[in-house]
Amino acid sequence: MERDDNELPVSIVLLAAGSSDRMGTPKQTLIWYGAPLLVRQVQAALDCKASEVVVILGENFEEYRSLLKTQLGSSFNNISIIENIDWGLGKTSSVKLGIKSVSARSKNIILWAADSPRTSQLMNDLMEYHISNDNLITYPWYDSIEGHPGIFSLSLKEELFSITEEKQGLREIVNKNPGRVSKFISDDALSIVNMNTLEDYNQALSLTKQI
Repeated sequence: MERDDNELPVSIVLLAAGSSDRMGTPKQTLIWYGAPLLVRQVQAALDCKASEVVVILGENFEEYRSLLKTQLGSSFNNISIIENIDWGLGKTSSVKLGIKSVSARSKNIILWAADSPRTSQLMNDLMEYHISNDNLITYPWYDSIEGHPGIFSLSLKEELFSITEEKQGLREIVNKNPGRVSKFISDDALSIVNMNTLEDYNQALSLTKQI
């Protein structure tokens, strides 16, 4: 996987293995700026300064892998695609698989849900803030609301491996010691957008002036 010399010591793990039950239609193929959301998310991740991009797929693995290969062109060679055969057990299974799949040299990890569209600029600003302040955990905040995704130092790897669905996944790590969680104050309203339902999706389209 080739990345440029300007990269930061961060691995992006894009979590896209779920079945979109609340949405009622696959989130991966929702149209976002004229292309499937999954494709746009991977493109945004590749446009970041992260050292690597790992994509976790689950349901309809072959379909979405083929979609990415067709639409990304040569950029497809710059991502690692991992199949989560246990995707039905919940997002924590994808989080743990993602952590196992990143480079041994990785120092930090972003666990980025595919239903949370973000710009590469926002992600770069988040990464640079986290690294320059030597933070353990950093989350973006917008208008006094905590957003996503979080970036975690991989010195917390063992704690990250211990998360469970029953204890709300990554929230367990965040709530365990709030004092080690830093806030990156963002001016980008997308920082707090999550598209769990069609109403959420339409609101996000309106926010970004796509409708």
